[in-house]
Amino acid sequence: MKKILFIDNYDSFSYTIIYYLKELGFECKVIKNDAFKKAKELEKFDFTHLIISPGPHSPKESKLSLKAIKYFKKNKKILGICLGHQCIAEIFGGRVSKMQNPMHGKISKLYFKKDPIFKGIKKEIEICLYHSLHISSMPEKCKILAHNSENIIMAIKHKKYPIYGLQ
Repeated sequence: MKKILFIDNYDSFSYTIIYYLKELGFECKVIKNDAFKKAKELEKFDFTHLIISPGPHSPKESKLSLKAIKYFKKNKKILGICLGHQCIAEIFGGRVSKMQNPMHGKISKLYFKKDPIFKGIKKEIEICLYHSLHISSMPEKCKILAHNSENIIMAIKHKKYPIYGLQ
């Protein structure tokens, strides 16, 4: 069984994600982003995958999330969602900036490259956006997997490690 350690960045959407993960048969251990000071302390949990949740702040304020990505990048599968996606970009040398026009409740088309993370999804689907920050400069160690109709980066993947980010 895949065991997920889920770092919650105090976002109301976190438990919706956790609910669906449990419905799919995953075991989830949830911790808040301020529950521990050091990522090394997370080794006490038995997990195979790390998920960094959405959140209301910028990566610089995400405390444990940045530390955990940096610490576990070589030996855990990592998925960053929204703020977690932005944290991945920052850890590997990218830049996250405030959008000129926040995307709150906007519908957009998603264009993506072939990758296992999109298995079973047809091309050019419509998505609903809810974010005010975006990756404004891509890290060299990652590649873009998806963008929307406004050309905002919606998914990234590390070139070497099993690390994904989804806006």
